Amino acid sequence: MISYYPTRSVQNELGGLRAKALSTVLYGGNTVERHGPIWGGGFYHYKISFSQYSSLRQVFIIILFFLMAGMRMDPAGLWGQKKGPDQLKVILEQAKQARASCHWRQAASYFEQALESVEGPSRRQISQQLRWCRAQATVEERYQDGSICQLVRDTKVDQAEALLAEIIELIDHSYYVTINPEQCLRESLLHMQAATENAFLQSQFSIDKGGLEELRREILTLRGDGGGLEQKSWSDMLKPVEALSELSEKAGLGAAWVATELAYAFCDSLDEYSHMLSPHQYKLLTDQLKGYYVGIGVELVYEGDYPTVFDVIAKGPAEEAGIHPGDILIKVGDTDLKGKSAIGVSHRLAGGQNTRIQVRVRRGDEELEFSMQRELVSSPSVRYTQLLGEEKQIGYVRIANFDHDTSLELRGAIDRLQRAGAVGLLIDIRSNGGGVMNAAIEAVRLFLERGNIVMVQRGEEKTLYQAGGDMESLKLPMAILVDKNTASAAEIFAAALKQHRRAVVIGQKTRGKAVVQTLFPLRNGPAGVCITTASYLPPDNQSFHNQGIEPDIIVENSQREEKNVRSMAIYLGKDDSVLQKGLDLLQHRRLF
Repeated sequence: MISYYPTRSVQNELGGLRAKALSTVLYGGNTVERHGPIWGGGFYHYKISFSQYSSLRQVFIIILFFLMAGMRMDPAGLWGQKKGPDQLKVILEQAKQARASCHWRQAASYFEQALESVEGPSRRQISQQLRWCRAQATVEERYQDGSICQLVRDTKVDQAEALLAEIIELIDHSYYVTINPEQCLRESLLHMQAATENAFLQSQFSIDKGGLEELRREILTLRGDGGGLEQKSWSDMLKPVEALSELSEKAGLGAAWVATELAYAFCDSLDEYSHMLSPHQYKLLTDQLKGYYVGIGVELVYEGDYPTVFDVIAKGPAEEAGIHPGDILIKVGDTDLKGKSAIGVSHRLAGGQNTRIQVRVRRGDEELEFSMQRELVSSPSVRYTQLLGEEKQIGYVRIANFDHDTSLELRGAIDRLQRAGAVGLLIDIRSNGGGVMNAAIEAVRLFLERGNIVMVQRGEEKTLYQAGGDMESLKLPMAILVDKNTASAAEIFAAALKQHRRAVVIGQKTRGKAVVQTLFPLRNGPAGVCITTASYLPPDNQSFHNQGIEPDIIVENSQREEKNVRSMAIYLGKDDSVLQKGLDLLQHRRLF
């Protein structure tokens, strides 16, 4: 298996997998996105695995741990609180305005807030509005990736139908729970209806308005009767294609659009982590599997009108040019990035090796121009190794993500800290969206000699991973820093060490993602599909999925921290209340 994570939490400049959150792979909203290859960045280790859905083909299966989870920007600043009638009215008006302006993700965020305080018939109406805005956002973000438009234009109808049949077979055989085919089709037809009404999509094709309206009416009819499925088998999911393909061609979308769009929509309808990669994303992924990517070496977070630099990769083009964490990226070349999605930004930052790029950032009250050359970038997962505290005796390391080198990098960093006099250790996994499951397990084994780490369940099959190995475990007193953006493989790491009382966990409740995605390369198209194939449990066998891990010591961010967009400049600043709490506990030996 080739394992990696694409997360909406952290994404490199080349995108990531749509953070359905994209993800990712890929990723607007309250997310950090690693900008290098494919949505979510990440690194990989691999072994050969055989396909379970084809006796004729071997495939590489990529196990993904997606943050990608419905983290949204909170435009009104009222998230998590019960709204009064006046507040609710304001939020619904903001949602209405955002929808009218086709700011679909923003509108969805407002509708999500409104749902917290509404009951009865109004709740159903708002839920429908929310579904519609999410569908529009997903469609628009998909077609901002020009490689999907090109795929639709270049693919013949029979090829598109073969692609759709393969997707259906994969879902039927590999999805981790049983789902209703009719319900899946209805949700997919909603996405198709949204596509026929999406202005951006229409701008990418030579549309015949009369034909498009006819196609829309037929989709609405199919939505009304579930496509005639009446809860039949997955094989019946192909029935709507023939009826719609002719209308799609008449509308100017091409005959292959229906099967191609259904393939993407089926994956989107499964859960917030499952999705199908575009050809562009898939190529970036295969490039990154070679151990490098071409870019400028920045990680971005999308929490405002413009993306903010969360971190810069050491010795990368951005760092050497003078870009800092916390800089706001406002222009690439002549393109203003206000309101641009992660996909839109990644396409403008992407380019060939040794090509030049000019970017403009806002730093405080001034705007700065930087010109640099795109180069091969290698991004370590363990960073910022240093001694902190009054007497410089507390070691600090940040794990940005879990990849195949993480345990080796972490061991090396801790060895250096101990030689320099460290008597305690802070491991920072805030805004770590996950990564390779085995990498997180190996990292836990550095600190545990025995005991369960995680139980992974795929259908009826259960696999228990335990501590133990040839290397002596590290004994330093330890605290782990977490927040609401700590997810997936990072949660495996935190939960195991917390529940075995090997480390004190400090910060805010984590994201709560305890499912596994597998990325299958496709036989019938230049892309791959990511499907949730398993779930997992920590050592106490109590699932934290959609609930998160409660820290041993809860430390909320200060008002100043909450006002600032996340970046490493904030995390390591003097106002970092979570970091200061960890330092205080370790310096005074008050862990347990």
